[in-house]
Amino acid sequence: MVLREELDAAARWRKRLTLLSDACQRLGTDAVDLVVLEDAPAPLGHRVLKWGRLLREPLPHRRADVAERILRCYLDEAYLRRVLDTGLAARLREKRFARDPVVVRRRLRAMERSLRTLRSLRARGRDARTEAYARRSRCPSSPARTSA
Repeated sequence: MVLREELDAAARWRKRLTLLSDACQRLGTDAVDLVVLEDAPAPLGHRVLKWGRLLREPLPHRRADVAERILRCYLDEAYLRRVLDTGLAARLREKRFARDPVVVRRRLRAMERSLRTLRSLRARGRDARTEAYARRSRCPSSPARTSA
């Protein structure tokens, strides 16, 4: 579900609970789940966009904006998910998954730092990402380029 843009996180949460309660009463079951796409993690949002069924669309432009944001996040984080899945599969094969809690915490902190960096670069826009990648790939011994 996509809500109006002017709603903050708390208002979206209250609206979700109200709609969920109403849906449970009308359907006569508690087996109802409602996803607010603005607050959903990228993989869940992608799954909803891919497999979900559109029931009603009062704000088509708003839904398109939210869908675009979800797809951008999903594609931006695809490499990170692939690396993490590969590492997890290797640890499971080697039967060394989550044996050392210190190592697990260290890896989680590194992953959180990577995600924060990615999100801050995304928030600052394409030029910031290009500049960050250029800085990272620049050889430290080469002089900085200056325009004459």
